[in-house]
Amino acid sequence: TEKVAYRVRCADGQERWVETVVQSGPSPELVVCMTRDVTEHKKNATALERGLHTLVHRSPEAMLLVQGGRVKDANTAAIELLGGRGDDGFVERPLRGLLHPSDATGELEALSAVETADDGSLALHDVCFLRSDGQTVPSQAFAVSVAHAGRSAVLLTFHARSKAADALVAERLSLIHI
Repeated sequence: TEKVAYRVRCADGQERWVETVVQSGPSPELVVCMTRDVTEHKKNATALERGLHTLVHRSPEAMLLVQGGRVKDANTAAIELLGGRGDDGFVERPLRGLLHPSDATGELEALSAVETADDGSLALHDVCFLRSDGQTVPSQAFAVSVAHAGRSAVLLTFHARSKAADALVAERLSLIHI
């Protein structure tokens, strides 16, 4: 099965997006093709991506948009937290370079699973980032699958763990007697 989306110009001059699905037929010399108009779907997906972009860039939480293990977008909070410069400080860089080596492989595998799953998500978890100056940034993060440029991607949201919050958790855990 192959699926192809393309733009066509109608007799009235209007442009429409169509998608054709091609499948093998009952015998080798036959194929089955189905074409449908996906113009409205394409418009809605584009509007949704624009809305996602606005949400990411206005959020006070650090966010990275990751696709295929590479950073496709980073908001100001992420750039500041990780010591980047300018809006494109991390764009097109491998995410591995922003992760502490002890966390990189596990985090990339988990994010890959989220990216390829339908409605995938990764619960709040600890991960350690590396700033551009080499300092570590112990963080808590969660991830959800999203669409970006017509393909699956992952929105990774994170914040630096604070010593006060870690101390509070340690104190509460010490009160639990098993």
